[in-house]
Order: sequence, then structure tokens, then C-alpha cells
Amino acid sequence: MIYTFNSKAVDSVDITGFSRCGLTSKWFRTQFTPFLTKFSEIPRGLNITYHPLSIGSEVLNKSKVATCENGWIECQLNKIQCCSKKYMKDEPKQITVLKVLTCIQGKGKVEDGIACLPNNKQKQIQACYQSEDGEKLLLSEPFPHNDSIVLPWIKINGVRSYEATKNFQKVICTLESVKNAAACTNK
Repeated sequence: MIYTFNSKAVDSVDITGFSRCGLTSKWFRTQFTPFLTKFSEIPRGLNITYHPLSIGSEVLNKSKVATCENGWIECQLNKIQCCSKKYMKDEPKQITVLKVLTCIQGKGKVEDGIACLPNNKQKQIQACYQSEDGEKLLLSEPFPHNDSIVLPWIKINGVRSYEATKNFQKVICTLESVKNAAACTNK
């Protein structure tokens, strides 16, 4: 299930990646974190969704579990991100959730990912990621379905944008819902 913060968004940005992928983590550090820092909040007509990715699944002890490109820790961190999206969907500011997902990105330990969670949601999210619900959430995230996938995979209004992997803020500032935002006009 995908949780949307702004169902009346004019523009949508879907970012897909692995929590322990070097390229995705580098993009978060060099492109997404500066973007989130420059914007005090996400403009009303823009919806940004991050999709943590598994590469498939297997059956263990009669239960379907996700498999991840970079191993078990990555799957756990991906599930923490998925559960954060679920249990923070009523957060009034989309940017708060995006900052939590960004904090989890690239961590080397599950405990470090949990430390990123807001205190009032920590127990709920932790119970989720350790349960079948966490597995289902991760397995339900959309896969970009491409023979040669380069992460992060960014789609803007349904179209792949390679340029957004190099110049995220510049690309986002061209969108109708964002172009007049202070962060875009005060370059």
C-alpha cells in the first residue's frame, strides 16, 4: 500500500531506492538532504513519495519474506522506512516524514535506523517492521520494472527523470506546483 500525503497534488515525485545502496545514499546526501534543508515545507501541490525496494521474496517457515540487494540489514531498514510511511501518514507536514526516511537511509545498523524515529511513533513503527505487516508493506512497494535499473529511480508525474538524479532541486523548481516557492526563486 502506498501512502500519499497530498491526494490533490498537481505534481508527483516517486523516488525508488535501497536503504543501503551506495548510489541511493549518496543521492540522499548530495541532492535530497540539501533540498529538504532549503524547503521549510513541501509546497501544497507537490507530493513526494519514497519507495524502499526489495528485489524479490522467498518463503521461510511458511512465510513470505522480502529479499534485498544488500542483505538482511537493508531489508530491516527498508521495512522501517515502509512502516514509518504507514504510521506517520497523518503527519501534518510531509517534510517531517521525508526527513525521517532520509535519516534512516544508509544506516549500518537497525538500531541506528530506529533512533531516527519520532518518540511518539517509535514503538508502533518498531512493532510493524518486526511483523508480517512490515514484510507485506515492503513487498507491496512498486518496482520500476526495467532491465537495467540505476538507483535512485526518480519519476516525475509518471515519467523517469535521469536529470533529477543529478540536479534534483533544479528539476523540482520547474514544476508548476513549486516554481514560485521561495526556495526556488531565491537561488
